[in-house]
Amino acid sequence: MRTFGEYAQLVTELSEEEAIKVATWWATAQPVWLASVRKGIPVYFVQDIETSYYPGNERLQDSVLSNYREEFAYMTISPWNQDRLREMGLTATLMPPA
Repeated sequence: MRTFGEYAQLVTELSEEEAIKVATWWATAQPVWLASVRKGIPVYFVQDIETSYYPGNERLQDSVLSNYREEFAYMTISPWNQDRLREMGLTATLMPPA
């Protein structure tokens, strides 16, 4: 496993790796996608539809939603999330916690 101090470093280091690259939060989705454009598979592990974290802040809610890209393979922990993703035209594999 590798970790990075900054998103730009993540993109630079992982962009040449043929790997499965997993976003686990909306703010990591864009760097993971950018790091996967040329090589690798971008995956988004959705644990919640994160717009709920920003009630009343339409700008941040729009930012969150803009990161749900069709290029990702999606996994999620609940049927509720799976249904919300489906409403966005996205298909997610259900992976509930053990």
